[in-house]
Amino acid sequence: EVKTWEMFDFSFNEKIDEDALSQLKNLDFVRQNRIVQFLGSTGTGKSHLATALGILAAKAGYRVPASGS
Repeated sequence: EVKTWEMFDFSFNEKIDEDALSQLKNLDFVRQNRIVQFLGSTGTGKSHLATALGILAAKAGYRVPASGS
């Protein structure tokens, strides 16, 4: 299922810092060969955000492995 950054509802959880997470959209972590890891309880949007970042990276021309690869 396609899950984009724009589709994510940041308002559902007041503990999610949208401004801090939005810094990931510039993909500096990819260029620096760094890892981003989302931690949290079930249903907090970790998979959605990871998928959204993968889509952004692919659109920017980076090779993105399939989930579980």
